[in-house]
Amino acid sequence: MQNKPFFRTPERDRIVSDTSEKTSHVCKSWFSLGSCDKKFSLDFALANDIQKGTSRNHQAFVYKLDLGGGFMKADPDKCIACKRCFPYCPMGRIQTFKRHDKIPGRVFIEIDQERCTDCGVCLRANICPVKALYQPETPWPREVRSILSNPLIEFKGSQVPGRGTEEMKTNDVSGRYRPGEVGVGIELGRPGVGAYFRDVEIVAMALAPLGYEFAEENPITHFMINKKTGKLRDDILNEKATSAIVEGKCRIENLPSVLEAVKDAAKKVSSVFTVEVITKVLPEGEIPIKPILERLGYWYSINTKNNLGLGEPAFKFYENGQQSKETPQ
Repeated sequence: MQNKPFFRTPERDRIVSDTSEKTSHVCKSWFSLGSCDKKFSLDFALANDIQKGTSRNHQAFVYKLDLGGGFMKADPDKCIACKRCFPYCPMGRIQTFKRHDKIPGRVFIEIDQERCTDCGVCLRANICPVKALYQPETPWPREVRSILSNPLIEFKGSQVPGRGTEEMKTNDVSGRYRPGEVGVGIELGRPGVGAYFRDVEIVAMALAPLGYEFAEENPITHFMINKKTGKLRDDILNEKATSAIVEGKCRIENLPSVLEAVKDAAKKVSSVFTVEVITKVLPEGEIPIKPILERLGYWYSINTKNNLGLGEPAFKFYENGQQSKETPQ
């Protein structure tokens, strides 16, 4: 197995313009400072609002610094411990004060690297008055933190930035969840808490034997060494993300056993999580999972997402306009 798997931040052509020199070039490095020959500084990027780069589904600001992930640090030679960055950390108060051993009277902050998820929020906020925050390149396996925690990172498998996939947002054209199927997503972690991948593995391995089909485009699925068991790579188990989503689907008749497995897994994990149950509304207007959830005694909140157009033909869930014969079990 390769030391670094193929799902690292993908290369995308990005046009970057230096307005001071009236020049531009195509940058082959997505959020990468080291491989860009121009090496634009953060100050220049923020001052000149370096133009946006586009990909298939989104826009992302192209600042020429390592937004692609890295240990978030404060330069002790620059930091003045003003604490302006503290409110911007999604993980809460993870900084401590240190005294500089060479500069008399200098106090700086040190970021707890165990609790930090490398989301880059404090850096992108551009709140530091002395530009002390920086994010050097991260070695594997630490870089998985930013893949799931930094919303500007586009995952190669789905071409979607963030933790998961397009899931039900495009079901009208993708047909991801068809009649008789139920999507089940387990979102572990929240700001201030986070989630270790060892907890993600507990949930994934609880679902795998129950006919649960993991979403191929989801980063968590790519971290698995065995999709039949849900086992993740050992080298990432002690890494942490702000939150992570286990995504997949099962047959509607398997939903009760899947939910019970998630309930049992909740007793073993050290984080919080929510469960998403996704289904296609039947032509008759019925929600097939509703009676199942009520019979099992689960609280639920109904949310719908309807997409019109999307530039693609609608998926044909039923042939020749036939009605659904789906019967909840």
